Amino acid sequence: MMTAAYVIGAGSVGIAVSALEYLRKNNIYTAQTGKDLNIKSLRYLEKSGVGNVDRAIIMEWNPRNFVLPFPLAYQLAQPVPIALGVEMYAEYIFGSFNVRYPMAMAYIDGL
Repeated sequence: MMTAAYVIGAGSVGIAVSALEYLRKNNIYTAQTGKDLNIKSLRYLEKSGVGNVDRAIIMEWNPRNFVLPFPLAYQLAQPVPIALGVEMYAEYIFGSFNVRYPMAMAYIDGL
């Protein structure tokens, strides 16, 4: 991940701060909740945006926002006899990961 350095300050005195450090200290979430941002690097987002640019995912990490649907409930099959025991098989299907509330997550390309 590349970070650009910006000069933040007033008058002729400035302090070189990376864009990432500036974002960590000056964001609405930290101002309202007092909690720091949790920023993670994910290599699969590099060049994955529209036009082959880097992508960022911004989301509220809250379990109520996430859904992992199970369209077929866990179903136990008949036991299969083997030497000195039985083998038990089961069938189940789970769907793709979903975000229940669409406004809790956003993709931003070109960062």
